[in-house]
Amino acid sequence: MQDPIVVSTWFQNVIIPLRKDDGPCERKAINRVVLDANPMEQKYKDTFINQRKFGKDVAKCFLDKKVVNVLALAPTQSGKTGSMVALCYECLKTPELAVPKDNIFVFTGLSSREWVNQTQQRFPSWMSDHICHRNKLPYLLECLRGKKNVLIIVDEAHIAAKKNQSLFKLYHALKVYDITNLYENDIKIVQFTATPDQLQQSMPLLFGNNAHRVAHMQVPDNYVSAQWLRKQDRVWQAKKLYDEEDPAKALDNIREIAHVALDGEPAYHIIRTDRGKKHAKTIEQFKKVFGNCEFISEPSVQKSVQQLIREKPNKNTFIFIKDKLRCAQTIQHKWVRVLYDRAANKQKKEALLQGLWGRATGFHNNLRLTVWVNVGALPCEESN
Repeated sequence: MQDPIVVSTWFQNVIIPLRKDDGPCERKAINRVVLDANPMEQKYKDTFINQRKFGKDVAKCFLDKKVVNVLALAPTQSGKTGSMVALCYECLKTPELAVPKDNIFVFTGLSSREWVNQTQQRFPSWMSDHICHRNKLPYLLECLRGKKNVLIIVDEAHIAAKKNQSLFKLYHALKVYDITNLYENDIKIVQFTATPDQLQQSMPLLFGNNAHRVAHMQVPDNYVSAQWLRKQDRVWQAKKLYDEEDPAKALDNIREIAHVALDGEPAYHIIRTDRGKKHAKTIEQFKKVFGNCEFISEPSVQKSVQQLIREKPNKNTFIFIKDKLRCAQTIQHKWVRVLYDRAANKQKKEALLQGLWGRATGFHNNLRLTVWVNVGALPCEESN
């Protein structure tokens, strides 16, 4: 059998499961006990119909005992966490699965305390210690030691999956590369993402069609998608907001925001700046353009962005961020009018969707919300 570390270099985004010809070809039925009362019941009641259906669809994939991995694809802000709750509910109550509550874990390759807090709030309190980001990987591995009939939910599965990163280390410790181990210990993995990149193509090749499934969430008509925002002419080209070589041009770029930002009642406007000293310099530029407004540097205040935008503002308020509000983070849209992302030179569509553009999607009625992203980074057929 090939060394898994060597084999993994062939595909940078995933761990390679290697199959033993003489091993079992399906998951063993281990440790199946259906509880009288489903411990996920209360949080399940808070989920929506599309989330419940998606969770049930994913759980059904594991009724085929050959399946050990499901790639769960759902658009940004469509309710992935609620779908995870629904998935856990189904895995707890379905006799053919009956995963013990202590054997359910949620993990992400992100290093975000905000992600942990948001996720813990949407799950029952008894799940809190089983919701971990990548800095808690050693703790998670210790919790998993010796367990059988396990459900591992990976959020934002495209993050930190390359060699020697946290997801790689998790999968390697679980011997994911040895599918015999998954079958013998009844380990079930669900990888949630809105931007699968190459995962959708490579997973079937790596796990094999028998052991891998793909599930797609069906979103309702009131879902605001990234594509719908484009069609509504509410996604515009982001430009440099601070430029040492041409400060006058940067000021002109900032002025282009005014006709949206200042049109109507006071609102919040979230601006992603460059790192380092350019963050403060960008704020100074905005102060030259906008007069009676409030300016908040998010890294210098105690509150999170989500807390800052919770109440209706008394005046137009610009909130300047650096690396916050990326994948898996949800915002309250009601009082937000401008989301302005950095205009990086090279960006994939997936990176754009995981930034502020993705935060503009979801279930809301904010018809004034406008997004600035690097549209020029999209493929030609999508940027027209």
